Amino acid sequence: MRTARFVVVVVLTVLVVGGYAASQVAYFNGTATEYAAKVDTPSIRILSLLLLLVSIAMAFVREPEEPSS
Repeated sequence: MRTARFVVVVVLTVLVVGGYAASQVAYFNGTATEYAAKVDTPSIRILSLLLLLVSIAMAFVREPEEPSS
């Protein structure tokens, strides 16, 4: 489960950092309105909702108990 959580955190971090960087590039190039229109699509909204729900679900999953020696 730790590996799955780590993968989710890495994916979310890459998406957030990449999205922020892309928005900054669009802003400085003067194409912020076009960029906003590109990312304001149903597929991006569904992906965001899915990642949010996966993150919430993983918060409720317990780590398996390790056997004590």
